[in-house]
Amino acid sequence: MCGIFGVWRQDAAKVLFDGMYAIQQRGKESAGAAILTENGIRCFKSMGFVNDLFKKHPEIRHTRADAAIGHIRYSTSGKSTLENAQPVFGYTKFGPLAIVHNGTLTNEKELRAHLLKKGAVFQAAFDSELFLHLIAHSEKKTLHQAIADALEHVSSAYSLLILSKDALYAVRDPYGFWGLSIGSFGYNKGYVFASETVAIDNIGAQFQCEVPVGSIASISDTATIRFEYHNEALSRAPGKRNTRCSFDILYLSNPASRNTDSNFSVYHIRERLGRFLAETFKRRAIPVDIVVPVPDSGNIAALGFHQASGIPLEYGLIRGHYTTRTFIEPEQEKRAAGVRMKFDPVIDIVRGKRVALVDDSLVRSTTSRKLVSMLKHCGTQEVHVLIASPPVRYPCPYGIDMKSVDELIASRKSTEEIRQEIDADSLTYLPSNCFKNSFGNDNHCSACFDCG
Repeated sequence: MCGIFGVWRQDAAKVLFDGMYAIQQRGKESAGAAILTENGIRCFKSMGFVNDLFKKHPEIRHTRADAAIGHIRYSTSGKSTLENAQPVFGYTKFGPLAIVHNGTLTNEKELRAHLLKKGAVFQAAFDSELFLHLIAHSEKKTLHQAIADALEHVSSAYSLLILSKDALYAVRDPYGFWGLSIGSFGYNKGYVFASETVAIDNIGAQFQCEVPVGSIASISDTATIRFEYHNEALSRAPGKRNTRCSFDILYLSNPASRNTDSNFSVYHIRERLGRFLAETFKRRAIPVDIVVPVPDSGNIAALGFHQASGIPLEYGLIRGHYTTRTFIEPEQEKRAAGVRMKFDPVIDIVRGKRVALVDDSLVRSTTSRKLVSMLKHCGTQEVHVLIASPPVRYPCPYGIDMKSVDELIASRKSTEEIRQEIDADSLTYLPSNCFKNSFGNDNHCSACFDCG
């Protein structure tokens, strides 16, 4: 669950920062970039945010580059270290290559063992480096063919950008699990690729389409993008549907982005989730005085809840914007400490009230437990927790940081047991059918909720 961004135009390095910054919410551990100059490909990495990368390497902005790719990391494979930051870079028989990757390979261990037997030397401990070795070891004659050959060996979720000295390649897996959009600056003025459409909008380009699932899009001049299926039999199989990650849209994506699989904005989907949640809660006939969102992830769902229920919306929790999103912290202790530092209750609003506390999801219970305690300490009469998604019961092998059943509270406890653990007066989840209906079609993966 990372963010990737790529651009092919004469002043590529100048727009790189704006594009990466627009998807900063997708990760906070490290940032990296590769730029194509007249002297070859140059790579830059830094721990922390996009701002940290450009402060550490100010020369990126001022270097003339014809293409550039960037990566914002949220680790799901390998530790949070500079060695595991992307881009992955290496010299191959096809020349220098830089690769950025969003997703997780489910056959990483088997591929790594296979490549080690063939003499591969790994510099890092995460799955993205496998793409570089698979391409380098391919016996195909052209880079395009070698990329397609490499993809025949990998399984599951990935979106890739690959920069060579001659071209920029954009790749999506045959299921379209992660988004990868294409934008244009106008005829013969260049193209942009991004994990979310908001990055395309942010740099003044026009959204064109998604990279087709199971395809490789390549550009070697500013006028034409070439598309080719790398797994056409699977991508176009009868009855096969796309499986875009629903949790990405629920929690991680910028609300201003568009979910191109349903043509709804992320904002619109989250608002629909809140409306369905209001209908569900109404059937429980529990009286509440105000609706309070958990900022910022619950803001839009709470708005939809308020619109459908008529219950007043109050911002009884203020988020400190100099802290980071607690779910994407790499360690549980950091998540717990982050909740305490991140939220400030507005005592005058919540004291003596029966509060409907709305959030997008409840994964580990860290945030909900701390917030309920915080609100009760401020004198609320009751705290009713409402979740705009079903219980998260199953680990995600595709790139969301939910690797183990043990860390998912709904996998081992009932709703009533969870309510007791977080000390809420009631706990309401959005039913699975309402959740799926909110997206506008069934082209979304919900495996972490229902294993389906």
